[in-house]
Amino acid sequence: MKSKFRVQKHGEVFTPQWVVDKMISIPGIKEKTEDVFATFLEPSAGEGAFLLAIENLKLRYVYNNYSKELWNVYALWALTSIYGIEFLQDNLIVARQNMLDLFATYYEMVNDRPISEETDIYRSAQTIITANIVQGNTLTRKNRQGEDIVFSRWSQVSDAERMVERTEFTYSSLFSESNQCKLEMFEQASEDIAPKYAITDIEQVWREE
Repeated sequence: MKSKFRVQKHGEVFTPQWVVDKMISIPGIKEKTEDVFATFLEPSAGEGAFLLAIENLKLRYVYNNYSKELWNVYALWALTSIYGIEFLQDNLIVARQNMLDLFATYYEMVNDRPISEETDIYRSAQTIITANIVQGNTLTRKNRQGEDIVFSRWSQVSDAERMVERTEFTYSSLFSESNQCKLEMFEQASEDIAPKYAITDIEQVWREE
């Protein structure tokens, strides 16, 4: 924990790594980390311990199963499948940066050089992480402005492996009247917000911000 005050005020207790490791070894979870498009949601992200564990497994899978020429594309697709909600702003900033740093580490492994912050892939990775890891209260489904938590869905266009259609939907739309989360929630979410992004190459999504 960071402080007793934060524990008392926000119930903030960070998940130890051994618990994270145990969670991702649950039958069914490990298999999903080997599906680039299978979605994960961490409803109380903290500084991203669980998010990083999932990202690491997904990027490792891309590293081991796709060519160097396709790594950029499928590494970005892997990022689009990882979602998180964090209440405290300082934790949110750290979680996003941790995810971006891990992505940069894998990029360097693949390309034998550091990633440049000026490249399309870096900017697109940053855009995806920022859109997917958001500030909010999971219980009220609102952010600090009192607005609905909004996520982006990143859909592959037909069989065009590089092309993505980005649409937005509210977190609340994932729940039925009985307040139970829907199966395959991100694929079935309703109440889409009016489209405002053009279909584009996944390495160019940062230009649509």
